[in-house]
Amino acid sequence: MNVFTLLASLLLLSPLTGWASPPLYYSYQSESGGGIGVLICALPEGRDVEHRQLWEQSGMEDIKKVAVSEDGNHVAANLEGVEDRNNLVVVDKQGNARFHSFKDEVDHIAFRGNLLYIATTAGEIHRMNPADGRVDITWDFRKQLEPSGRRPESFFFDETNRVLWVSFQKDSKKRKHLGSRIVGIDLQSDTIIADLQLPRDKPELHYAPEVDGRESGPNPEVLFVDAESNTLFVTLDLYGAVAMMDLDAALKGRLRTYSVHSTALDGSWGSAFPDRVGAFTHDGRTLLLVANASDPGGAVVADLQARSIVQRLPVPGGLTTLHEIPRAGRLVSGVPGKIKARGPDGLQKDFHPRSTWYQFQPGEGGEILKSVEIPKGAPVHRVAAVGKAASPLVYLNLGEQADEWQVIHPAESRPRAQVKALGKVVRTSR
Repeated sequence: MNVFTLLASLLLLSPLTGWASPPLYYSYQSESGGGIGVLICALPEGRDVEHRQLWEQSGMEDIKKVAVSEDGNHVAANLEGVEDRNNLVVVDKQGNARFHSFKDEVDHIAFRGNLLYIATTAGEIHRMNPADGRVDITWDFRKQLEPSGRRPESFFFDETNRVLWVSFQKDSKKRKHLGSRIVGIDLQSDTIIADLQLPRDKPELHYAPEVDGRESGPNPEVLFVDAESNTLFVTLDLYGAVAMMDLDAALKGRLRTYSVHSTALDGSWGSAFPDRVGAFTHDGRTLLLVANASDPGGAVVADLQARSIVQRLPVPGGLTTLHEIPRAGRLVSGVPGKIKARGPDGLQKDFHPRSTWYQFQPGEGGEILKSVEIPKGAPVHRVAAVGKAASPLVYLNLGEQADEWQVIHPAESRPRAQVKALGKVVRTSR
């Protein structure tokens, strides 16, 4: 049964519910290997969930990130730690898999429309048509940037300007290939139009070369573009901060009106490690909720129009991806508890999952948001919207092994539906 047959059968099984949610795809690891699962929820009530395996294969325990094409015909996943051969799999809607090989490791993957963008640890981005597996262009940042670029970290597709923005986080150990930059690629001409090398103006936060030469700059990570406020935004991992700059200048390859703001609760530098960003609207403008991956934790609200931090919220460190649920009027997140800290030999990372999930609701008394912690009795690893803007319902992925799904309304305590995952859930996409 393919996904489209599954959608039709769900509506036949639940004729009074009205419609089916968009499929949510997830990668998972199991005793028999790894694979990709699919969840489809009957809306608006959310009490019936169709759940199936799209594909599974033995030896795929390294499956990690997952991405789905706009038409739903192809789902891609990378295999973490696998170098040079069969490190990307693309599965069609019938569950047929095709493996592809790229130099070094495949890291970040994302679809724009029905074309797949593939970033590798070799410092390259490839664009592939998943229907035939052909790569029509490769950007080699080791050769095309000066100084040489290390490796792409994350993407942001700026559809207003038709530009792919790419962050480069860390340097190579001997600083032969450099990070701490943002690259812009014009997707109409496929040319590099910007190489924004960010200021390394807090050397007291850098690690010495003999300790960890990779950590010697602000280390940009998560990107966001807001054309209305003319802002290019990025988190700065090592500086414990966010940066904002003029978008129109960035499109011309220039760094202008560049400002840096600490995301720590106490305003200190270099200890917050912001790495999760959720956009939401407030009084008709776009704001960003930024969560820290540190033991003190905390989250901040960044106002892109004002180019400032306008609120700091005391929440645990290590929240997962932040999703806006417009129909529920709030943002939601789980707490898998990834915690980063500075150590004598470099940055350290640990996990302390919490048996709660968080909602960020409209604030009171002049505050933009208020945080609400909701206990669940088991670790909540991730939260995802069920129906995007069409439904207030969310999926919770929880359990000691991240192997359970629940459908829940944010204003209710009891789940409307529960299903067992096909294994340990790793990532999700729709």
